[in-house]
Amino acid sequence: MGDTIDRSTLTMLRDDYGMPIMLSFRDLERCTGVSEKTFKNWLTRGRLPFPAQLYGGMRRVHIRDVAKWIDEGGIGKPKRKRGRPTATEKYRAQQAR
Repeated sequence: MGDTIDRSTLTMLRDDYGMPIMLSFRDLERCTGVSEKTFKNWLTRGRLPFPAQLYGGMRRVHIRDVAKWIDEGGIGKPKRKRGRPTATEKYRAQQAR
């Protein structure tokens, strides 16, 4: 394959969470903190960061792909959606004038 992953992340997922080799979106939520619904939305929009395969009527992902995603910084601070400015942003904009 040529892909390198941190063995400690893979081991942590298997040992600490008792994860099987193929993970459901619910398993992903439990180990990453990203909601199951978010993973399903990413799949629908084609933005899922790893391949998902259909097993027994459920989408599953390989634990190795999840470990690689985590090692590459896949779980980061969520970006704020653009919309109304926050109170802090309004205050800074007024101070800048």
